[in-house]
Amino acid sequence: MGRRGAVLVLLLLAAPARAQEDWTALLPEAARELRGCLLAERDGAMVLDLKRDGSLYEALVRRADGSFTRCRIAPGDAAPRTRLPLEGEAPPPGPRAFALERGCADARRIDAPDGAPLGWLSYPDCR
Repeated sequence: MGRRGAVLVLLLLAAPARAQEDWTALLPEAARELRGCLLAERDGAMVLDLKRDGSLYEALVRRADGSFTRCRIAPGDAAPRTRLPLEGEAPPPGPRAFALERGCADARRIDAPDGAPLGWLSYPDCR
């Protein structure tokens, strides 16, 4: 395998990690809505993945008891439209998590445009 082949293999191996990180790019626009998803659960819940599905955000939420749910919420809404138990086995957590509580000293605060704190970006095992 030549240099070009080696570069292609490295890009393919890195693609899943980049895809998992991409959801955090939606945080500035979706953090208020994600608060609704997390407030609908008990303390200690965190978002592990987020995607835009048409006109709704769909978040993978890990509850404090370790179970998972999918929360679907419309932009501008304060309460989820639907909360569905996750069917089958949950995907392994990625390197990032969004929560309402800080949990770790190295968590990064996510603020609204007016400076109000909306939540914290950290990692799934942050306690």
